[in-house]
Amino acid sequence: MKSKFIFLILLFISYFNQYGQAGVGDWTTFTSQNDIRDLILIGDHIWCATNGGVFSYQISAGIYQQFNNTNGLTSVDAQTIEIDYKGNFWVGFADGWINYYDPDSKTWKSVQDFLGHYIYDLEAVGDSLLIALDIGISLYDIRRKEVKETYKRLGWQLNSEVDVTDIMVVDREIWAATGSGIARSSFDLANLMAPESWKNYTSIQGLPGN
Repeated sequence: MKSKFIFLILLFISYFNQYGQAGVGDWTTFTSQNDIRDLILIGDHIWCATNGGVFSYQISAGIYQQFNNTNGLTSVDAQTIEIDYKGNFWVGFADGWINYYDPDSKTWKSVQDFLGHYIYDLEAVGDSLLIALDIGISLYDIRRKEVKETYKRLGWQLNSEVDVTDIMVVDREIWAATGSGIARSSFDLANLMAPESWKNYTSIQGLPGN
């Protein structure tokens, strides 16, 4: 019994010496991607933002491609995914990271302007990106890779820096869902940072709940 135990110890040591001395670049993260928060359909591919990163699925071939923090992403708790005018994929995370993927170069890059904030949704509008945050809505310039401005007061009926959980743009109008009601404005207005530029809809205006 004792000799068998010693043999197992020696076998373990031999295995560790051969396979266990992995370098930093040898690690692989395996994350669950069962919880899909957002998805988009582009041609024959479905791209999904999940609790464990991002994956794409080619429908005709049945091929999956997974992305996490060991092959391009800076975070894994993805909340939303969007595609811009150039065909790049943008992903927003719960910890404030934004990553974008260029299908041509097959590389991921990151934006850290919103670290520390919760990103709920992304909406591409021309060469800009509307970002739904826990403090309102930010307008991000895709070409210049910089924040243009942040709208923290979306009307007089909503609290300042309210969580914006969803955004939709219809023609030139912006619709924002919040925990306190709906806010609506337009790109045709000169100053979206002014609360009077936003119209609010709450239970007072007929919503069943805020």
